[in-house]
Amino acid sequence: MIVKLLAIGLLASLAAATHLQYPITGEACILINLTANNSLEWKPDNATYNVPKWSFADSNVIDGNCSGDKPYLEVKWDVDNATMKFEFSKTSGKAQVGMTLSFVPQVVFVKDNNTDNSTQELSVSYTLGSAEKAFKCITTQSKTATNESYSMTLRIGDLMIQGYNVKDGKYSDYEECGADPTPTPYPTPTPFPAPVPQVLDKVYLNATDGNITCAMVAGKFQFMITYNTTDNKSNTTTIDVPKINMTSVGKCAAKDNTLTATFYENFTLVFDFSGDDSNFWLKTISLTYPLGSPYFPKSKVNTTQTVSIMFDDSTKKYKASQSGSYLCNSETKLTLNSTVNLKMTDFQYAAFQKNITSFGDKNISECQDDAKTSSIVPIAVGAALAGLVVIVLIAYLIGRRRNRKGYESV
Repeated sequence: MIVKLLAIGLLASLAAATHLQYPITGEACILINLTANNSLEWKPDNATYNVPKWSFADSNVIDGNCSGDKPYLEVKWDVDNATMKFEFSKTSGKAQVGMTLSFVPQVVFVKDNNTDNSTQELSVSYTLGSAEKAFKCITTQSKTATNESYSMTLRIGDLMIQGYNVKDGKYSDYEECGADPTPTPYPTPTPFPAPVPQVLDKVYLNATDGNITCAMVAGKFQFMITYNTTDNKSNTTTIDVPKINMTSVGKCAAKDNTLTATFYENFTLVFDFSGDDSNFWLKTISLTYPLGSPYFPKSKVNTTQTVSIMFDDSTKKYKASQSGSYLCNSETKLTLNSTVNLKMTDFQYAAFQKNITSFGDKNISECQDDAKTSSIVPIAVGAALAGLVVIVLIAYLIGRRRNRKGYESV
């Protein structure tokens, strides 16, 4: 996920106007509007590698707090897990905002072969105006933060920001920065846009044992994994099973078939199937994931976790005929444990096959949600036909009655 989508994370092609607020729905207590043309550099030895022109438009608000003297809003770039925290403070009635970028160099500079998997933080401070008012600054201003290996430059313009005294979810009266020549009325902020649904790749996995492929699984799989961070907070990472850069193998025993898929090097997804002479069914889904990897920034523990969900053999909920396959196009949500959830769509599988290369179109066992959807069409068609028959019958009776009156008059 991160390697494939890095180009739309910090590596955004153009700066764009961005509206941020916390909370993201309902009445906001923190409001930020800005355009940003920022850069991040890594300088190993005598070389320089850049992540130029990255934008807040590709980030999402993940956390915030409006209580206390230091309200804050935090955004995250999901594709590389970098975060930026806007934290407000005030001194003698004047407001400041600190902006802290947290990132893992191994993820952000993956194409430059950076092996540093520690979490780096770079911070700058921006002086605002009165803590009781919004602050506006159209003129672009630059702020730079550096350490031994990395340098961040924020170029922020068209800024409108307020962390205190926000009323009814709107900016209050504003104070302008000295760099702006003339005051310009700032438009009322538009509502926070709804998030765009992410399009998942459909993956195809084979259980091959020697020269035999006994099982095949297809679908779109997304894991939501919650973990504890070093600062005693709870964070959730979304892991999509990728279409590329993954391998799958299998075990084809007489009573058990197992399909094991490995992706992102240290993630393992396992499907275990049971069967008899007539049917087969899904028995277990397991996931193994490394909490110490860059996919889980600031993880409190550095261990490999394995979680699973076992389905009841007596009910055989995901059962299909030996001569067919199981299919569920509808979204299925599964809870593997209290910290790991799985979402599946377009899910199809077949097991205990001699040498399967594709799913057939016969003897497909549909899930209940798909069957409900399938039944809607014939019901609708039947209702339409019945309505048409009633209309024709009424028209016939009316026409016949009119003709009869005509005969009587003659």
